[in-house]
Amino acid sequence: MERKIILLPAGVDDFDLLIDWADSAYVLQQFSGSVFSFPLTRAQLVDNLSDVKRTAFMAFDLSLGKKVGYAEMYKIDKRTLKFARLIIGANYRGKGYGSAMVSALLAVAFVKLKARQVQLRVYEQNTAALLCYEKNGFVRTSTFVTSRGCDGNVWTSVGMVQHVEDWVQNQLKMEPLTI
Repeated sequence: MERKIILLPAGVDDFDLLIDWADSAYVLQQFSGSVFSFPLTRAQLVDNLSDVKRTAFMAFDLSLGKKVGYAEMYKIDKRTLKFARLIIGANYRGKGYGSAMVSALLAVAFVKLKARQVQLRVYEQNTAALLCYEKNGFVRTSTFVTSRGCDGNVWTSVGMVQHVEDWVQNQLKMEPLTI
């Protein structure tokens, strides 16, 4: 089922929701890598969003009238953005919201912000996220052994990228996108 969402600016009013969604050390690390420590706090979120190169969004489901996800874009340079810290609320996972959010973020990145490429990293064991990104046109570029996970194991990150030319070609094959 295709989900209809819009992206809204995220702010301090959304922090309690994010804290609820990051309800375990494992979920928090999947969401943020080593940026945050468990338990997530408002102070950590304020500090993170104080970076002027970072823009945060909430995914809002129009039919439910609820916020279902969160994501950040980070400006690396004039032509390159990085998607970071994507999380879908626990009650909404596995229902297509991740894909809808990534699709909407790509449209913002390439159409509104005129990026030439979008990069991201995702943990290798996060197979749902890997499939979501690949479904939305990202390709794997590299792997990095990045950190010791909260579970004691080494966590490996997969680097992924999507170029505007590839995104345009994918859009031509799809139904028109409303953003």
